[in-house]
Order: sequence, then C-alpha cells, then structure tokens
Amino acid sequence: MGEVPPEPPFEESSSSSPTPAGRLLVQFFVIPLFVVGVAVFVFWLFGAIAVDRKDAAELLNDVRTGSRNQRWQSAFELTKKLPTLTDPRERAAFSAAALRAFEGAENDDPRVKRYLTLVLGRLGDPSAVPLLEKTLDDKDPETRLYALWALALIGNPSSAPRVRPLLESEDAGIRKTAAFAVGRMEDGEAVPGLKKLLLDSVTDVRWNAALALATLDDPAGRDVLLGMCDRVRLRETPGLSAEQQEDALLNGLRGLVLLHDPAASALGGKMADADPSLRVRREAKKILLGAKPPAVTRPGNAP
Repeated sequence: MGEVPPEPPFEESSSSSPTPAGRLLVQFFVIPLFVVGVAVFVFWLFGAIAVDRKDAAELLNDVRTGSRNQRWQSAFELTKKLPTLTDPRERAAFSAAALRAFEGAENDDPRVKRYLTLVLGRLGDPSAVPLLEKTLDDKDPETRLYALWALALIGNPSSAPRVRPLLESEDAGIRKTAAFAVGRMEDGEAVPGLKKLLLDSVTDVRWNAALALATLDDPAGRDVLLGMCDRVRLRETPGLSAEQQEDALLNGLRGLVLLHDPAASALGGKMADADPSLRVRREAKKILLGAKPPAVTRPGNAP
C-alpha cells in the first residue's frame, strides 16, 4: 500500500500568483511509499550521526565536491533547507547552481541524482523541466519516479504529453504519481486515462486518479472519493495506518468539496463533529470553511 501523507514533504509553491481555492484543496496528495520511507530513514540516520548544520549553499557545494557519502547525504539534507531561500534572486541563483550540480551528477551515486531531482522539483523552476523530462528515461527506476514527482511539483502543463502515457505504466508507483502529476498540470486530455485508473487493482492508484479527476472538474471518481470518506471501509483496507486513514478521509472530503458535491457538507460535518481524531475534526472544519464563498465586503467605511 502506498503512502498517503496529508501533504508531501517536498511541497512548495513555485509561483506567487494566486491559486484557485478549489485547486489548492487537492493538488498535493500521494507519493510512493519508498520515497517517504527512504526519506524518513535517512532523516533518522542524519540525527544519529549528527550531521553538521550547514546552509543551502554550503550543502550544494558539498554535493559537488564532497566525498561519495558526503555528496548524497548533503543532497538529502538540502531538500530540507530550501524553505530558507526566500529571496527571489537568491533562489534563482541557487536554482541555476542546482541545475549544474544535477547535470554533473550523471555518473554519481544514484542517491545524489534522486535527491537533487527532488530539490529541483521543490524549487519549482520551469528551466529544470527539460532535464527532468529527460530523467524520466533514466536507467535507475527510483530516479525516474523522483523525476516524475518533481515534474508534478512544478506542474508545468508543457510536461503533460510526456507524463500522460505513464498512466499506463506497469509500475503502480509510476501510475499513481503520473495521476497526481496530470492533475497538477490540469491536463484535460488525461481524463480518459484517469478514468481507467478508477478500476485499478491498487487502492491508492484509484485514489490519486479520483482526486486528479476532481481537479479537472470531472465527477467520474465520486464513488472512490466517497469510499475514502468511509471510516469503516478504511479500517478494513489492508496496510493502512491510523494516520493514513485520516489522510484518506481528509483528501476524499477535499475532492468532494472541489466537485461541489452535495454529499460533502454532510460527510464533512460528521467528520468535524464526531470523528474520533482531533486532527480530522479540526481539518474537516477548515476544508468546509474553505469551500464557502468569501463574505461580501463593503467598500471604504460603509457600514
């Protein structure tokens, strides 16, 4: 069973332009289990060996010039440092340097390229798209999956024709990440492929397909979304932790809200009032509140 975090650990908006309220609800959802598992393990490992705290520029320099182990460790640590790059000019310069490091990692430890792929995705720089698209053909399957995830984060519609065929991949991790990606890219031409994935044998492939369809204003995945909002059914789903069940509940509700489905109000109200999880109760209220149109304001000092 794939991982279902409330939001991916590498999510970061790449644009300062406003995002439509509905789109924001479900644009971040599922990433493959091993991406999360490896990241969590390495995060623990870093704590255990007390890696020196360095800023993003120092870490990127280590990626280029450090020892074999230092390079991949610094590349991973770099994925957590990006929020500190808030100045647009600094961020643009860093993105250009990260692209050069990525190009120089072609024959390096695969982990270096994987984590740099995630760095590029999180930076959200459209100039990284051609390299990331090329990396979809990388010889390392995990690197290919990381590249697909990075393209999803950037969400450039120009990548949709390259990503769309991956909805038919034999690899479930690729299928679900491709579904996530075409939803992010708002690729209307992906709708037929996404509808096929609603019948996929893998649960979280179906979930991602339903959510992607919701971002495209297509209600074909409604039954899947309703199932995600069913606590009893989720408890009976093999391999889902309590946290993953909560994530599914909330994301199912987000999808229904995005579709303006009449069931969203009742299901969301039940979650907000009676769910055993404080987190679900709190977040369900926020989701329902976000679905309401903003209050009309009066100009100037009018009462």
